[in-house]
Amino acid sequence: MFCPQCSSEYREGFTVCADCQVDLVATLPPTDSDKRPNMEIVTVFDSTNPALIGIARTVLEAAGIEFLAVGADGAGAVFSGNPFLGRVRLQVEKDHAEEATALLSDIAETEEPLEDEPPH
Repeated sequence: MFCPQCSSEYREGFTVCADCQVDLVATLPPTDSDKRPNMEIVTVFDSTNPALIGIARTVLEAAGIEFLAVGADGAGAVFSGNPFLGRVRLQVEKDHAEEATALLSDIAETEEPLEDEPPH
């Protein structure tokens, strides 16, 4: 048995979620990710500048484009707004990539290339 609100799982015999106070169901409804299992994600913005990352996020949010903000190391850690995270990639569904890239083109042009560190 599952809570349709918080997705907690219960043993047989329980009928109400202890936290949400709603009736339990036998199976959870499908999530958005279940409905789009073959979704292709592309990177539309890549930066280490926290100000530019914030502006890019705001632009995508204002346009209603869903995105992921992840560390560029590929570890999959979702960007939480910490300006000291380092390099961050903003990724969108492939179907929205052209629109997102166009919206972010002015911001991407202001990004200065990373300089190589001097030898130690």
